[in-house]
Amino acid sequence: MIADRAENAPENWRIARAARGCVQLGLAENTPPSVPRKPMDRPLTRAEKNRRAMNGLPMVVCIALALSSCGIAYQQERTAILTNASTQNFGPPPPANYREVGADLIKRQLKDPLSAQIEWGTTEKDAIQMGFGSPHAVPVWITRVAVNAKNSFGGYTGATEWQLAWKNGQIVAFTTDDAQPLPIWQYL
Repeated sequence: MIADRAENAPENWRIARAARGCVQLGLAENTPPSVPRKPMDRPLTRAEKNRRAMNGLPMVVCIALALSSCGIAYQQERTAILTNASTQNFGPPPPANYREVGADLIKRQLKDPLSAQIEWGTTEKDAIQMGFGSPHAVPVWITRVAVNAKNSFGGYTGATEWQLAWKNGQIVAFTTDDAQPLPIWQYL
């Protein structure tokens, strides 16, 4: 009797696993004991990998087109603001203590704020995006600043151009992306 069970043990286990599989799959219990293969039981072929990669491609293309169209709309609106807006649209210029306020903000962003060497540039009228990826522009005052500070290793990084955006006497955004055609603004 025990020997008979031992001989049939693999078959009994297979039937028990099949029954569990049928219940989990919602099949009737009298379904044949062959359990369907899981899709990841074998490595994917090159064609299957390519097919899976191509399934997500249309979504990526749609997102890229949507973001690029926002950039085009923003540039057009920015150009219109800079050519047609009056000084009143930009609000008052930065306050008299703009260097103190700006230096405080910059130093809060640095790893070693005591090592900051700040050179103040010009303040001029400009327009920035209202939010990341927004097609709308808002008129602001921009102050350009060159900042050189120490990094985590204790060495100076070299001057990095910062831009501070002012609206109604307060900093509303800043960016350190001087190499980008459309800077990525961090909003406060």
